[in-house]
Amino acid sequence: MSLFRRIFLINNGVGSYNNLWQMPVCALQPSSSNIYISQRFITIKDKKILKKLGIPIPPKKPANSYLLFIQDHKDKYYKSSEGMKYTDFVKKVAQEWAQIDEAEKKNMQKEYEKRMNDYINELLEYDKSITEEQRNLVEKEKKKAEQRHNQIVLKKKLEELGRPKKPISAFGLYIMDHMKKENISGNLKKVMLEVGNKWKILSTDEKKMYTDKYKKLWNEYQHTLLEWEKQMIKLGYTDYIRNKTLEQLIDKSPPKNT
Repeated sequence: MSLFRRIFLINNGVGSYNNLWQMPVCALQPSSSNIYISQRFITIKDKKILKKLGIPIPPKKPANSYLLFIQDHKDKYYKSSEGMKYTDFVKKVAQEWAQIDEAEKKNMQKEYEKRMNDYINELLEYDKSITEEQRNLVEKEKKKAEQRHNQIVLKKKLEELGRPKKPISAFGLYIMDHMKKENISGNLKKVMLEVGNKWKILSTDEKKMYTDKYKKLWNEYQHTLLEWEKQMIKLGYTDYIRNKTLEQLIDKSPPKNT
C-alpha cells in the first residue's frame, strides 16, 4: 500500500493510529509526540499547551468530500430552516449526496486527495520545524497538565468520600477574626495586604491566641482524619489512605495464627 493511501485511510478513520507510527516509508518520520503527526489527534488541551509555549499549531487536516458537502448545505437547510433538527438536516443532506452522479463524486474525491497531499507535505515541513527542545517542553507541559488533572480528580473523590478538611491556619483565623471585627469590605487583594501587614507587627503574645486555637483544631483534625481512614480501610479504599497510617495500622494488627 502506498504512503499516501495509508495516510489517507487513517485520516478518514480507517485503520489504527499505531499504523501511522509503523509506516516504514522514510518520507514520514514518527515524532516523539503524537502532536506532530496528525491534526486528527490534536486535542484542545494540546493546542493550549502549544499556544502557551509559543509553538505554532500544526496545519489543519482538510475535510473530506462528504463533510464539505454537508458544510455547503448548512445555509440551504439547517441555518435557514428554523426548528429543524440536526439529525433531520443530516438525513436530508445524505439523501442528496446519494443522488449525486458517481463521476462528480470521483472528481470531488480527486480534489480532496489533492488537498490531502498538500496537507501531508505541510505536515512534514511542520514536523521538521519543531526542535527537540520544543518537543521536550511540550511533553513536560503535558505531564504537568496530567498531574493537575489527577489532583482535581483525587480532590473530588476525597470530597465524595467525606475526607475531613484541614483547619484554617493561625493567620487565616486572624484574617477571619479581623475582617469580622472591622467589618472590612472592598478590594480583596488590598484587604489581604493590609491584614497581612498588621499580622506581621503583632507580638508573640497577641498571635498566641490564634496559634493555640489552630493547634487545637489541628489535633482534632488529626484524630478525625485517622478515624476516617480506619473507616476507609474497612470499605477497601486503601488508595486514599496516607502511607504512615497504613504502616501504623499494620504494625498494630495482631499476628496471624501459625
